[in-house]
Amino acid sequence: MNLPTKEQIKELWEWCGFKYKEEYHYGNETPSRSFWRSPDNLIYIHLPQDLNNLFRYAVPMAVSKLEGRFDDMTNLVRGLELLFQKWLDKIGEGYSLEDALFWAIKEVKYE
Repeated sequence: MNLPTKEQIKELWEWCGFKYKEEYHYGNETPSRSFWRSPDNLIYIHLPQDLNNLFRYAVPMAVSKLEGRFDDMTNLVRGLELLFQKWLDKIGEGYSLEDALFWAIKEVKYE
């Protein structure tokens, strides 16, 4: 059972549209503050790794990728079904809910 690394977490959130920003004060070479901006313009000091934000940003990205596999009106339902099955499989392997969903989404991203 592997925990996601900081780099893997960063990669997932960038796939979801998060952007890293640094702000500098005039004349300074080091940033005065750095943060992550979400696709809906919320600011995070640290990348979120919780169920609320995974469902808010990452699940829709994964489902939209899975939807493309089907040609009928059941695209959304089938995409959700596949993602949730992967999530349940990871939970069965002993992962926490958050880590299981993270790894299920990562699998979808690389399929």
